[in-house]
Amino acid sequence: TYRLLRREAMPRAGRFYSASEFDLSAIEKFPGEILELGRSCVDAEYRSRAVMQLLWRGIGAYVAKHRIALMFGCASFH
Repeated sequence: TYRLLRREAMPRAGRFYSASEFDLSAIEKFPGEILELGRSCVDAEYRSRAVMQLLWRGIGAYVAKHRIALMFGCASFH
């Protein structure tokens, strides 16, 4: 699974997650459709290149369907 949040759904979520870490004012002013990419979760048994490619293929289809012009997000690394 992958958490995706478009501008239109953001008010129901309260805010973009990235806004707790960064100033998103310039991104939020962007005139086109925007999409925050959040956390992904794949069961340890299925973590592979092929599964990641399937996740990104799905994200690509979502981006095309909703005419996303700008994607953003933040990540955590150990």
